[in-house]
Amino acid sequence: MQKNNLLGGHLVVSAMFCLMMMVVLLTGQLAYFYAKITSYQKICQYNQAETMKNMTILNQTSKKIDETFYYNLGTVEYQKNVYRIKLKNDVQYTFLNDKKET
Repeated sequence: MQKNNLLGGHLVVSAMFCLMMMVVLLTGQLAYFYAKITSYQKICQYNQAETMKNMTILNQTSKKIDETFYYNLGTVEYQKNVYRIKLKNDVQYTFLNDKKET
């Protein structure tokens, strides 16, 4: 009778250990995918800001005056060779205009 109780106890401990290992693995996978998604979102936002800067360069009438451009994704402020981009989700980027005027 005692062997059955010991065997049942070992099964319970083994089942709990397997369950804990599965939880640890799933938590690790969730953390990995969360980090991956976050990095993709940051890359996407940076590319959006860079695209807005390029559209501003194309639409500028004169690079000697300070201007503000409004787009669907946010605003671009041009001041003294510096482009400040503020996206609608309050993420801000700053780009320097490193091209010489011709």
